[in-house]
Amino acid sequence: NLSNTIEILQFASGIGAESLLEKALDFLLRSFQYFERTIGLNRLEKRVGRDVFSKILSARSKGKHKPSREPYFIGRTAHTTTQIGRWLYLLGGYYSKGTQDPRCVPVFDSKRLEWTLLPTYGEDSKCMPEKLCFHTTCAVGDMLLAFGGGLKDDFRNDLHFLNLKSMTWERHEVGGIPPCERKRHSAVTIGTSSEMWVFGGRVRGTENKRLVNDLHKFDLDSMRWSEVKTFGEPPSPRCGHTMTYLPHLNKIIIIGGFTCTGLTEEGMLHALDLATMRWEEIMP
Repeated sequence: NLSNTIEILQFASGIGAESLLEKALDFLLRSFQYFERTIGLNRLEKRVGRDVFSKILSARSKGKHKPSREPYFIGRTAHTTTQIGRWLYLLGGYYSKGTQDPRCVPVFDSKRLEWTLLPTYGEDSKCMPEKLCFHTTCAVGDMLLAFGGGLKDDFRNDLHFLNLKSMTWERHEVGGIPPCERKRHSAVTIGTSSEMWVFGGRVRGTENKRLVNDLHKFDLDSMRWSEVKTFGEPPSPRCGHTMTYLPHLNKIIIIGGFTCTGLTEEGMLHALDLATMRWEEIMP
């Protein structure tokens, strides 16, 4: 943690232990973005002292810090990226050796164009996701919500909470009836509200019943799931599509995907007006 790292930095600097100092600096730089966001650079300088802080800045200025240890910065697929301000949080997915370990989260700083590897913590082992791939991730306030997914014949409807202030996976009691187990669905946050909406996806079942077009929402304030009632003709059951919220129109847009008849050709674009809760197909 930060306190232990600061003590090691101060100790190593005081006795001139360059190897130990270099390792402590490496750890701090890997988590620099987290410390910068949570306590601020001014407070960090006061904690470590001016001399040690100048060494931190010197080490940082020597080049882009890009951790290279497996498995965090190698090719992956079936992951999600979620933007919060200038940061992109890369969560889950799998690579040639299996699913990605959620104990550390790679974060890309779009201002400095560099990566930071943030360690995560859990209240207990069950809080931390076992596997995250073909899932969705949404930012709601200071929380990342990861829902569903699964690899191969695995289907899930778990909802995981990552508190970005403490980088802790949290456990919460959730009410209501959640969506059934699914993957390759879509999810979106509705503006600045506390709601995450989930549409469609692939579920368990026979070949002609494995795709759905249901719509659900989760309210972080009430910690409750509910199914959303809509009007008009909804998009056909599908997976692998995209869903986007357009705040200036107050509409949800569904584009493309894979339906029971194959890749979407007809019914490519649908809009849900959140004022009337009515679907509309938009023709090219």
